[in-house]
Amino acid sequence: MKKIPRTDIPSLTGLRFFAAGCIVLNHLLLSIAPASVFPWTAGGLAACGILGMNLFFVLSGFIIHYNYCASLERFSLANFYAFISARIARLYPLLVVFIAFEFFTEEYIWRAAPATANAHLRALPAFLTFSQTWFYKRLDSSLSLAYAFQNASITWSISTEFLMYLFYPVLLHSLLRPSEMVRTRVAKLIAGVAVLSLAVRWFHNHADLVDQWGVAHFGPQAGTAYNPTHAFSLWWLFLSPYLRFAEFTLGAMAAHLFLGCADRDPARCERWLISAAMMLAAGLIGLTLLPTQFRWNAEIDYHRAVGYLPAVAVLIFGCARLGQGVVARAFAWRPFVWAGEASYSIYLIHIVFYNRFHTDAGSGAAAIVRAIATIALIILTARVLYEWIENPARVWLRNVLQRLGGTASKPSSSAS
Repeated sequence: MKKIPRTDIPSLTGLRFFAAGCIVLNHLLLSIAPASVFPWTAGGLAACGILGMNLFFVLSGFIIHYNYCASLERFSLANFYAFISARIARLYPLLVVFIAFEFFTEEYIWRAAPATANAHLRALPAFLTFSQTWFYKRLDSSLSLAYAFQNASITWSISTEFLMYLFYPVLLHSLLRPSEMVRTRVAKLIAGVAVLSLAVRWFHNHADLVDQWGVAHFGPQAGTAYNPTHAFSLWWLFLSPYLRFAEFTLGAMAAHLFLGCADRDPARCERWLISAAMMLAAGLIGLTLLPTQFRWNAEIDYHRAVGYLPAVAVLIFGCARLGQGVVARAFAWRPFVWAGEASYSIYLIHIVFYNRFHTDAGSGAAAIVRAIATIALIILTARVLYEWIENPARVWLRNVLQRLGGTASKPSSSAS
């Protein structure tokens, strides 16, 4: 593979903020803007959750392949250790702080019933080893492993993503070969978009079959009718890594294509084609956030069939390929990049603000003002955490782990 200098791609950092923002908006439904008070926003806020997670995992696949394919091209235990230690350093410090905060502020152990305390203690090792979503497990009749904690359950995506890191070298050496020509990479990406999108949507469109399978294998307590939050179908469709592999793989394939043509500037016809595709993708995404009465039946059927993945893949690839394009420059706007650097902190802490500091929704105007103020406070708090805890701890832990492994420490892209 021809070595391409790995430089920051600011638009992708801005997209990370957009992804985190989608999750923050989605969780407004929990208390600040419930469907009962704002029925006209409920559909759009619900769609934001799906869109945000699709963006997170496709972006993750893109960034991991972009940053690490060269170092893992020749697989060795030393290279793999350097890769995993960098990812642990990226995720672990803030995760530990977050879980510790919850344990000391919630009544999981202190003043909790013995059975409840025991269930939470049994869940803790899985959360600290990133493995809580790798399998479906019930801790008792009303509690599943992935959702064992009120706030820290949001780390399900970290658990899912970490298994993808372990899977990445297999993906790299089986599907993303460095010697492939650009046209082969284009064909693979197009086929991947079609096959992976349809496969993921098939499961979502047949959630009743997934639910029946879960009840048959894990008993009635694993059914949606018993408790939808802890049902097997929720775990399989949303929390587990096994459908999310499609999103991560799609992102890595998009990065593979980008690297194949990154040594030359896009021709005019390529620029026009990618720009048109990005505008179409943005339009299709935007329509899903509108109330149903403003959407077309054809667009609804299309989204039900393939979901967000094709549009997300187009946007991410286009932002990387057309760095000076209109859409890429919009996502590269400095305030978006500034907040995107703290997207991990935004993602983790926003649920604490919603769970601990919300009040009754009240009037529409009051709820809107409270939502705006809460989101602004979340972003500012997250940026402080990024500057004072997340980033310094990441650098320190990465250096420690790499010294232990005998590998040289090197700075990573801010997008990683």
